[in-house]
Amino acid sequence: MRIAFVYLSNFKDWPSGGMLSYVRNLLPYFYVDGKSDIEYWGCSVDQIKRDKFAIHGREYNLNLYSDVKTSKKIIPNFFRSFLGIIRASSKFRKYDILYSHTSATTIGLKLTHPKKFVVHHQHGLSYVENKSITGFLNIGYMIAQKLADMSFFVASENELMQYQENHRFLFRNKRFYSIGSPVELIGAVSHPVKKKWDGVQFIYTGRLTAWKNVGFILEAYKEYLSSSATKSRLFIVGEGVEKSFLEAKSVEIGISSNVIFTGNLDHAQVIEYLQQSDVFLFSSKGEGVSVSILEELSCGIPVVACNAIGVNNLVLNGITGYLVERNINDFAEKMISAVENKASFYDKCRCFAEKFESVHISERIMGAINNEYHNKKNITRY
Repeated sequence: MRIAFVYLSNFKDWPSGGMLSYVRNLLPYFYVDGKSDIEYWGCSVDQIKRDKFAIHGREYNLNLYSDVKTSKKIIPNFFRSFLGIIRASSKFRKYDILYSHTSATTIGLKLTHPKKFVVHHQHGLSYVENKSITGFLNIGYMIAQKLADMSFFVASENELMQYQENHRFLFRNKRFYSIGSPVELIGAVSHPVKKKWDGVQFIYTGRLTAWKNVGFILEAYKEYLSSSATKSRLFIVGEGVEKSFLEAKSVEIGISSNVIFTGNLDHAQVIEYLQQSDVFLFSSKGEGVSVSILEELSCGIPVVACNAIGVNNLVLNGITGYLVERNINDFAEKMISAVENKASFYDKCRCFAEKFESVHISERIMGAINNEYHNKKNITRY
């Protein structure tokens, strides 16, 4: 059984953020059972080509089907990906299963190989909340889900059931699976790390974009400072188009002396910062893949987060932190509660995160693909 794993990525450093981390966390645990063989298909980025990529010191061969751009990218890259699959379609004839992580590639693969078993992997359902110009890509997602022989969704069972119910005529009898975000528990330990600083440390990790809404965190932290006399600081870990704006905002609202913007850090450094922190803050408007939340939970750190799709299935009140509506005062109050009750969250956060270890998620994915593929073969045969 030969499998082509297809993703609009160079599998090394593009795209940045959770979706790339998601895929890289999975690959080392996809098994070869003697009857299956997995090959990886991706793209060059701004004409920079790679024929290999490495994860945990192991090298993987990379087959190229397209090139993508890092500027003016979202809509054009959809079509670059689709046309790339069309042009390279003959190269996919040798595979039994085509496993796609991008709607454009799913559509292209199924149109060019209608008799092949095509798997679509959907990185969450937060796109349904997208009202911007790129919202038209929602149609592409739905076409991919309709065409695929089976689909994985990085979403909770409840979210997926509601989604199917809302589109029951379109997706009747489709094989949909709820799947979690895989997380590597690197650096996590069975007991809290001894802190190097005697104050309270808050942290956010991730991209600095309007969608992540980090300005809200700054406003909430200002409110926290006005309500608590405890020495504290806030680390903002990451890069993005809003970084300069956020740095200026921290000065404008008078909290810059307590806020540290670190820029991008390598994974080991991020884990060190998480282990030294008391509470993780998150205010995204929606998530498909939140590896950031799961990584900090694996370090035993409670979360205070705004209620949003893709977040509310990970942040459980009193178990992994506090989920609040988008209100600055309420958010600041929960920051105080999280600090006061931090010790009670440690074991519960780690226990929750362990269910999402990469090896378990990978086994569930490959097991489901094997079952559905062989079931379809038997149905077709008889």
